[in-house]
Amino acid sequence: MRFIAILIMLLCIFSCESENSAASHNNIVKGNTVIFTNTVSILNNNLEMWQPRIEDIENLIPKIKSFIEINNNDSFGTELAQKKENMIKYFNKYYIQCYGYILNGKRCIYFNFFLQSIKEWENQFIIIKDGGFSVWHIEFNTIDKVFYNYCVNGEA
Repeated sequence: MRFIAILIMLLCIFSCESENSAASHNNIVKGNTVIFTNTVSILNNNLEMWQPRIEDIENLIPKIKSFIEINNNDSFGTELAQKKENMIKYFNKYYIQCYGYILNGKRCIYFNFFLQSIKEWENQFIIIKDGGFSVWHIEFNTIDKVFYNYCVNGEA
């Protein structure tokens, strides 16, 4: 009887450990949004990564839309009005990839937006060179609470 109790305890311990270690390497996917884990290699291996919480991302997404609505800088080029109008119109249809990184001691979040579902978008960071309003990115500094590096792709 004692042997069975010990065996059950060991099985519980090992199954809990393997679940936790597997979960720590999985990206968080919710609807059309993915948050890459801090173990994923994105673009610059020199950056220290961190993983934002889904709640923080969900709170920031409407703020990104508001930022687009009021932003009047030259990041849209000459087609400002049309790009903004389309981005706002299709905002809830975008696929969003997010990852956290640390720059100059500050936690930042990179948001990558694109309208078409792309194979493996939940597991691989997507880089698209064209696309106009259907492909764009923005970054957020969590310490200073500012958006920056806002860029909409050009069109071929």
